[in-house]
Amino acid sequence: MTYATNLWYAALWAEDLTDGALESRTICEEPVVFFRGPEGEAVALEDRCAHRFIPLSMGQLCDGATSVECPYHGLRFGVDGACVLNPHGSGRIPATLAVRSYPVVERHTMLWIWMGTDEADPDLIPDFSYLDPGAPGVLSKRDWIAMDVDYQLVIDNLLDLSHASFLHRGVLGDPSTLECEIEIDSTDSSVTVTRTR
Repeated sequence: MTYATNLWYAALWAEDLTDGALESRTICEEPVVFFRGPEGEAVALEDRCAHRFIPLSMGQLCDGATSVECPYHGLRFGVDGACVLNPHGSGRIPATLAVRSYPVVERHTMLWIWMGTDEADPDLIPDFSYLDPGAPGVLSKRDWIAMDVDYQLVIDNLLDLSHASFLHRGVLGDPSTLECEIEIDSTDSSVTVTRTR
C-alpha cells in the first residue's frame, strides 16, 4: 500500500511516553520505537535492529537514555539512529550500521512523527491547540483504541459523523444532532468537515 508520508502523523499521546519506557507503534506499515532521550525529549527510531532485524522495543534504554540496546546481540543505537556500541570482538562499528531516525515533535499533548523523506517542517503540524493544557472551555480525555481495520474505514467513519445520531445514541449523539449544518472544505492535501449545531 502507498501512504502519504511527507506530512505529520499523530503517533501517540505525549503522556503515554514515560521516562525509561520503550513504546512501539506501526505507522504507514513501518515499525517505530519511541522513547524519551536524556533531556526528556521524544525520540523515534526504526524499531528494527540493523543487524538481525529484532525489534529494538524488546530491548532496553542504556546510558541515561542516550541509546537503546538490541536484545539479541547488545548493539546500541543512539538517539540519532547511529550505532554507538558493538560489545563484540574489537568493538568495530561499520559506518553504515544505523537505524532510521524520524523527526518527532511534541505539540498539543501529542507526539507528531514525520515519516517522509522531505525536510520536516514543524509549521505544518495541524493546529490542535484546543487540546493544550489550560485551553478554555475544552474537556478532553486522552485515550486511544487499537482497531484491526483498514485505516480508510476509520477516516470515512470520522468524516461522516451523521451516524453518531444512531450508532452512538446517548453517548455522542441523539436525533437532534441530525439538524447540524455541515460544511466541507477540501484542498489538495486535506478535507475538513465541520458540523455546527
